[in-house]
Amino acid sequence: MTITRTHTIPPGDGDLRRSLAGLAHGTDNPAASGSPVRISIGGDSAEVPAEVAVALRDVLALFASGRGVAIGAMDEEVTTGQAASMLGVSRTYVCRLVDDGTIPCRYAGTHRRLKTADVLAYADRRRTARARALEEMVSIGADAGLYDDDF
Repeated sequence: MTITRTHTIPPGDGDLRRSLAGLAHGTDNPAASGSPVRISIGGDSAEVPAEVAVALRDVLALFASGRGVAIGAMDEEVTTGQAASMLGVSRTYVCRLVDDGTIPCRYAGTHRRLKTADVLAYADRRRTARARALEEMVSIGADAGLYDDDF
């Protein structure tokens, strides 16, 4: 994945962190309503999708906690190698996912191109399936009496 433009914000000082903490933690979850959120910067204001507002709030929360933040733009499409890097798997495995239709692609000549959104959606589905499987294993273990009552 090619990052075309990057902004890196180093950790802030104490006064700035305190002022951002109130803003980052004092707002309702914009994604809960799903409706656009109006933001103002200087004299300009605009409505942004709830997902953008959530991302901005998360950036403010990270910065307020004293952590540095890096923001970069991603390409709309990625190669199988870039997708493999995003997913933490081999390129061969990504090719298999494409060949069996799990992740859609288009061909540029003989080269596969995957939409970044499709790769991220697959990662989200995989993460959700793993969490569900873990919950099920814990439930089975609890039903079998494998855990102490203290937990």
